[in-house]
Amino acid sequence: MTVWTPTTASEWAPPARDPSSKLYQLPDWPGQFNFRDRGNQWASTEMMLFLSELIFAWYMGPGMVGQRPIGIGDISLSNGHQPGGHATHRDGLRIDFCCMHIMPSVRRYEKKYMITHASPFYDRAAMVAFVTLIRKLLEGRYKVAEIYYNDPAVQAVWPERITSLVNHDEHLHLGLWPGHPYGNNAETLLSLPMPLRQIGF
Repeated sequence: MTVWTPTTASEWAPPARDPSSKLYQLPDWPGQFNFRDRGNQWASTEMMLFLSELIFAWYMGPGMVGQRPIGIGDISLSNGHQPGGHATHRDGLRIDFCCMHIMPSVRRYEKKYMITHASPFYDRAAMVAFVTLIRKLLEGRYKVAEIYYNDPAVQAVWPERITSLVNHDEHLHLGLWPGHPYGNNAETLLSLPMPLRQIGF
């Protein structure tokens, strides 16, 4: 099992920004892994702010204790278009997270590696903790469009928001509407290494 160690500001580098679309590419931060191509991981300002909070809070809290990094999938292409295979995921406002599981070597989103909420390798307790954190960071601060995931135990964390949808046994889909709690400070905050930000959760 991978052992996570304390990190420095250089490991939490700020995200690159596309000058045309104004989307941010998700950096390769500690406490996460990318199970889709990084070319598919361009986020809107609100999504990037939320992911900054989520990844850092998870790493510093339950994720580090449980050795469960966040598996991040498709967001959008750099021009704001959806990656192949998606009807949504435009404009950097939609993201997929893979299931938390007890197989740390599995870091690819391929059919033979898919772990669903019915798998014996699924870590339900970690997934519940993860989604509890998601709710804490989103509720009353960001505008949630939709959350899809088919595990009833996880749906119970936020029953008014999390609903079932076909093909969402192995990943959680989150959609946001435009808007965030940082006002005119967003661009400045996203230009700083993570530990130097005054993030507000």
